[in-house]
Amino acid sequence: MTMDLDLQKIGWKFFFKKNVPVPSTKDSFTIFNTWIANSPEVFIDVSDYSHVPEGPVTLLSGYYADVVIDRTDDQLGFLYQQKIPLSGTTPEKLEKTLKLALAAATRFENEPILKGTAAIDRTRLHFLINDRAIAPNQAGTFSRYQNDLASCLTRVFGQNPKLTHLSEPRKRFRVLSEWNR
Repeated sequence: MTMDLDLQKIGWKFFFKKNVPVPSTKDSFTIFNTWIANSPEVFIDVSDYSHVPEGPVTLLSGYYADVVIDRTDDQLGFLYQQKIPLSGTTPEKLEKTLKLALAAATRFENEPILKGTAAIDRTRLHFLINDRAIAPNQAGTFSRYQNDLASCLTRVFGQNPKLTHLSEPRKRFRVLSEWNR
């Protein structure tokens, strides 16, 4: 078990299922605006970044976390990015943020305005750390978090994932997790 009180800024990106309509920027913007008033989280503002070629499309900025419809690497998905410091061990932080991300993604795909058309793929997701000082995108960082990440994903999803470190040095530390389902 890794003890790392410095690990923060944990993110989880769920991809939208292929061959299923994805939410429009207008729908995402509308949904996220309702979350500001109707959420136990403290959300502050919604921004439209659809003009950015690769990155956020719609950003719901919050105090504890940001929620983003994101198209980094031309892969549209739902990103939950924890912002405030968390206490606990690395496994506890991973599991807490993953469960929050999963709950937010499920809430999004069940929004009435989408009429059941949004579908989150629960067989592929990115884990990321948005802090290059703590987690440079290097093999050593992957070695440091690999076991805790695999254990967390197995506990939450009930199946061992295949983990692939996406080691492009100019990008944030990311790991692709996949299951054969």
